[in-house]
Amino acid sequence: MDNEVYQRRILIILRADAQDLFRRLDVHLRESVSILNLKRTREHFRDLFKSRFHTFTAGELKLIDEATIVAVTEFYREIDELHWFLTHTQDQPQMILDRCEKALKIVRTHFDTLILHLEAELDQGENLVESQRDEDSSIHLKSDAEFDILSE
Repeated sequence: MDNEVYQRRILIILRADAQDLFRRLDVHLRESVSILNLKRTREHFRDLFKSRFHTFTAGELKLIDEATIVAVTEFYREIDELHWFLTHTQDQPQMILDRCEKALKIVRTHFDTLILHLEAELDQGENLVESQRDEDSSIHLKSDAEFDILSE
């Protein structure tokens, strides 16, 4: 498989993973903190923080632009810190909720930055594919025109 196609697939998977993870946090974080406070269980955090990011190898991630790698790292680092906090904290319920609210704002900032980088890199790749198609079409048209001249 071509590296550009492989890179594009990695970017698409990263975008989908980040979007799914952020949506789950945005929608269910407060509810999950309530479950922690009521039942004193942390099992539900496994589903809340589920991600495919940690399955990527360094070899796969090296195909991505440096600025995008930084954005990916910053986003998932904040996610990991929030997850660690929630699975280890002994704080009071209101303190947990306050910290989660602050963390979610930071995660949102990193998420927005990550999506901008991923979209820019995907758009850049799409432009390269389109220009390659245009080149291939002009070569094909030129070949047809040459063929017509030769056949006359």
